[in-house]
Amino acid sequence: MVALIALIIGTSFGPSQAEVDVSSDENQKKVETLELANKELSSEIETLESTNEESGNKIKELEAKVKEAEPFFLLEEKEKEAKEAELKKKEDEEKAKKAAEDAAAKEKADAEAKAKADAEAEEKAKAEEEAKAKADEEAKAKAAKDAETVAQKQAIGMAENYLEYTAFSKSGLVEQLVFEGFSNAYAVEQIEADWRAQTVTMAKNYLEYTAFSRSGLIEQLEFEGFSNADATFAVDAMGL
Repeated sequence: MVALIALIIGTSFGPSQAEVDVSSDENQKKVETLELANKELSSEIETLESTNEESGNKIKELEAKVKEAEPFFLLEEKEKEAKEAELKKKEDEEKAKKAAEDAAAKEKADAEAKAKADAEAEEKAKAEEEAKAKADEEAKAKAAKDAETVAQKQAIGMAENYLEYTAFSKSGLVEQLVFEGFSNAYAVEQIEADWRAQTVTMAKNYLEYTAFSRSGLIEQLEFEGFSNADATFAVDAMGL
């Protein structure tokens, strides 16, 4: 009776044994599937860990290479800095040289300009001084001329007339004016006469009048009051 009840209850209220077996198989498959997935996941994790380890090793290797090459980079940087310092030094030297050349050129130009200005100023002062001296001389001559007496004017006129008529030495003309009654040599000093040309004219006149030797003509010209130099010049001019 109890067995029958249990059978009835089991049939009415729970899964059958077949159903339990099926469910157990499915669960087993799920477990196997999960275990397989877990293995695959573990494999992937191992692969990732291996990859990460390789990456870490590569990174360490690269870091080692970078560290090994660092002195070369530093050396290159130092060489670059040295090159830049050398170029800057050269540029500074060229700038200093150009500045010195410009300063020297300016100093030279200033010196030349000053020298030119000084020369022009000196020349101008000299010209002004000469002009003043000439004006003073002309004023003095005019004052002297204005102060001439009637007798002095007459003496000057006679001296000019004598020179137009014949040749005279300076001393000979003074003697002639004194002979004419004038008291001094004022007139002779006032006229413009080329006494060497007077010597030549007198030598020519003597030779036209009579014959002379070279020495004789020189002595005669000296007797007339001409200097030995002027007498010799005149005789040379006559071809003696």
